[in-house]
Amino acid sequence: MKKLLTFIGAVLISSSLYSQGSPDYGSGLKLNLNPEGDKFVRFILWDQLWLRNTSMNPGTMVGGEPTDNSWNIGNRRLRALTYAQISKRYMILLHFGINNQTFINGGATGTSGTGGYGNGKKNTTVLS
Repeated sequence: MKKLLTFIGAVLISSSLYSQGSPDYGSGLKLNLNPEGDKFVRFILWDQLWLRNTSMNPGTMVGGEPTDNSWNIGNRRLRALTYAQISKRYMILLHFGINNQTFINGGATGTSGTGGYGNGKKNTTVLS
């Protein structure tokens, strides 16, 4: 019964959410810097949100209490993109984000994988 109610709740919630582009959002927030609109600043945000339920082995302790499952909500990928078309031939681009931000691990900006501080080959003459 609990699984059925959870499924019904998820279907009701998901019917009011947009995915892969909302008609209200369009191509991001655009601020024109001149009346012609050929000089502008645009802001774009996107996110991949995870809601997970993990079945635990018998006798598993979470926070000092025995449990048979565990819930977790996290931002898998959170990104922000800003770019400004200053002139016909000059554009400024800023792209930043964070991976795996949860209530448990706190996330990281590139401390794993092939990010700037993660695994991967680094030029030792430049980076120490």
